[in-house]
Amino acid sequence: MAYVRGRVWGLTALIALAVGASSLGVGFATILDSKDRLAATREALAAFAYALAFAATVGPLAMAALGTGNRVVGYFSFLAVLALPELLAAWTGPLLPEGWHELTSIPSALAAVGAGVRSGGPSLIPMMRALAGLAAVIAGSLAAVWARLAQAEAGAQS
Repeated sequence: MAYVRGRVWGLTALIALAVGASSLGVGFATILDSKDRLAATREALAAFAYALAFAATVGPLAMAALGTGNRVVGYFSFLAVLALPELLAAWTGPLLPEGWHELTSIPSALAAVGAGVRSGGPSLIPMMRALAGLAAVIAGSLAAVWARLAQAEAGAQS
């Protein structure tokens, strides 16, 4: 269990480091070169928040999808969870209350996180909904990983 937990959080930390550090580096360069430093700072913080939310979501999701043992099935399931809801958003969006489009897919939720940090004010409520949706994806992914681990341990004991 500790090994799997370490792999999930290690992958998440590695993604956060790679994507977060890159966004911070570009953000600082943009801030230094910008005439409107306040706007550039908002954009840099939005990019960093997006990167952290991306890492926190994709790390556990990748372990859940790719930990199936069959790599091809894992990649297709990972792609299906990320891309299929976005492709179906035109049909699933009207099923949600008006203004709740950030819950149609993971990319939409991540975009709402960036928009919430960038603009604040009225975008904070959609950002909070998006964070709750992403937390549900993370929890579901972790539950899948732990269930698969329990199944593997039960099979190893018999």
